Parts: sequence; C-alpha cells; structure tokens
Amino acid sequence: MSGLTRKKVKVRGKNGRTFQRSVMVKSNTDSIVRQHWKTAAKAGFAIGAATGVGVYGGAMAGHAWGHRAGSAAYAKNKNSDEYHAKVASRTKAGVYAGGLGLGVGTAVGVTRTRAYKQMATAARSDQAAGGRLALIQQGASYVGGAAGALTAWGTHSAAQRIRERFRK
Repeated sequence: MSGLTRKKVKVRGKNGRTFQRSVMVKSNTDSIVRQHWKTAAKAGFAIGAATGVGVYGGAMAGHAWGHRAGSAAYAKNKNSDEYHAKVASRTKAGVYAGGLGLGVGTAVGVTRTRAYKQMATAARSDQAAGGRLALIQQGASYVGGAAGALTAWGTHSAAQRIRERFRK
C-alpha cells in the first residue's frame, strides 16, 4: 500500500446527518515534504548542536581527567609514553560520553514533541517523503554539530581569556 495515505472525509448519510469516514487516497510526496521540512531541519539541528557541544565538552573534561590520571607517570618521566596514552584514552572516552550523552538526551526530547510525531506519521505513510525528510534532518544535524562545537569552543576560549585577564 505504498503511496497511499489515510484521509478523513465528511460524508452525508441517507437521513441527512454528516459523519466522517477514513478513505485511502494517493499521497502527494511534495506536499508532505513541504509541510514538514522545517520540523526535520529543526530536529536535526538541535540534535547535532547538542552532540557538538557534548563532544567538545567531553573532550575537554576527558583531557583534564587524563592529565590528573597520568600525573604520577609524568612526574617520573616527562616524555613518558604511558602518560600520553592515558591522556589520549581519557580524552577519547570523554568525547564518546559527552557526544552520546547530550546527543541521545536531545534526540529523546525532540522525538517526544507533537510536531515531530506528526512528521514521523506522515513519513511512515509515504516512503519517498520519509527519505527526503531523513536527508534534510541528517544534513541539518551535520550543520548543527559544527555550530555546537564552534559555539562551545568560542565560549571556552572566551572564558580562558577572561580568566587570564583576572590573574594578572
């Protein structure tokens, strides 16, 4: 039943009363995409931005955690491979934890909104429209990820400059 959607129509009965009946009609892919593209873009951007912020924040936290964990190895030998390995592994763990935490948390929040549920229902009814909406959402998620990471980086850089100004 691909390419068909349910549509409610008003029907007048024999006694003159009107009631609603559900009828299967041919779906118009372009109208579904036109109706829901903003929702797909907003959802993708929100999820991407949260993931970008989480990845950057997780990298910073993991890096600091790695320095603390490897400080004993660093005190013994300044060029210790063990120290650099600990910092790298903890930074990687922070990236995964931060990105997954914020990305999944935001995705759960976004998918519970009424607009997203309506878009998902419309996308299920027409696979071509669903594919186009998925591409829109994925593209917006890439843009959001870059925007989130740049925002986190800018905020972190500004905070460091302010901190250095007060140390003088």
